[in-house]
Amino acid sequence: MSTAFAVVLSLAAAAAPASSAFKFQGVLTARQPAEDEQSKKFEMTVVPRITGDEQSFFWMVEERGRGSLAWPDHLGNFTLDPMGRIGETPPLSMLLDRPGGNALIPLPLPVLGSECPLEANGKWMEGKLEYKVVGVEMVDGKPTARIEAGNNYGVRRRLWVDVQTRVVKRSSSSIFVGQGEEHELRYELADEIDLSDAAERDKVQRGVEAILDLKQTIGREPNLIDGRWTPKQLSLLKERLPALVSWQKHPVLGSLVESIDQELRLERGRAGSAATMREKALGKMQGLQGLVDAAGKEIARELTQGHVLVLHFWDYKDQPLVEPYGQVGYVDFLYRRHKEAGARVYGVAVDPRWADTSARRSVAIAAQKLVNFMNLTYPILFDDGAILKQLGDPRVAGNRLPLFVVIDRSGRVVEYHSGHYEVHRDRGLEELDQIVKKALDKSE
Repeated sequence: MSTAFAVVLSLAAAAAPASSAFKFQGVLTARQPAEDEQSKKFEMTVVPRITGDEQSFFWMVEERGRGSLAWPDHLGNFTLDPMGRIGETPPLSMLLDRPGGNALIPLPLPVLGSECPLEANGKWMEGKLEYKVVGVEMVDGKPTARIEAGNNYGVRRRLWVDVQTRVVKRSSSSIFVGQGEEHELRYELADEIDLSDAAERDKVQRGVEAILDLKQTIGREPNLIDGRWTPKQLSLLKERLPALVSWQKHPVLGSLVESIDQELRLERGRAGSAATMREKALGKMQGLQGLVDAAGKEIARELTQGHVLVLHFWDYKDQPLVEPYGQVGYVDFLYRRHKEAGARVYGVAVDPRWADTSARRSVAIAAQKLVNFMNLTYPILFDDGAILKQLGDPRVAGNRLPLFVVIDRSGRVVEYHSGHYEVHRDRGLEELDQIVKKALDKSE
């Protein structure tokens, strides 16, 4: 996949309107890749937002292959003050899907501010790395600073920077993922887009504002690894996207708008499949036959009979902890709130290894570590996937766990919900809470 950063800047004259777009190509590669491991490529774009004395810049990332965050997580901002200094900028990240668990990879800005001295032997600190200009040379007729960044363990990053524009022309960094697995993150300047025409620059800014407004309106929780959307968010996206369609062919914003459209189509397809599974599950009689505890003993019928049951199918393991794992705390709150009224909550650890009796101990230990870490009070049962398949495994339609199933006192399924519920900080899992309360009230 081609990678592009598009940075719209004019750092040589920090107070003047930005007039150029710089595109970059980059790739993330493991130093010692597994046999079937592939490199990950990505795209980024930065667009000017001129406001008062400061220049604010729209920064976006696009990624393909080996996992991806949702498009709202790919958008950010950074500013230049009148002296050309870059303000504090939270990094944008891309998702690396790996056998040991997903990892967020932060991406450095391909631009240096005026606070970084680019003359020979110039030095500065950024985080725990010391940056040093080791030489200045002419590259393509432009003075370019060669910079090395390192610590006590050696050089961790090398970059070549245009002294006049302060745009990074090439960069190579060593980063460590998971249990110290070294990767190389590199990118280089590929193209420059002229935005000196005021009308074109204003047009781009209008598109930027429309995209940022859409992100704010949707209000999606950041960096959700599972990438799921709520029905309300999908509805808002469907309503607002037609206004952006005209941007799909634009050289700066086109790829982002296209990715938003593709993501909407994919999520609507998943949502439709989940809705079909939900319709099939609702109203069916369902017990807990086949679900067992850590010792492999099937749960006693008298513990569930006559109660409203909430089954939370998930992986329930301590490593890797993938956000929003903290939502199990809200599930526990719901259990403690309604258990006296007759509700019973069971976490169901779904792991194909459970079918192998020799692996059960490690599966149970991983689940218990998570229970201890999160101080969960509801019991954990285990399923190799067979029970989930009977209910309707949402993963076959491209969705991910968790799956919530609510069974009333008569044994009938009254709720089937694939994915996380929306969390209200003061009311918890309000939607699920109301379903459980209704089932309790109805069966009294």
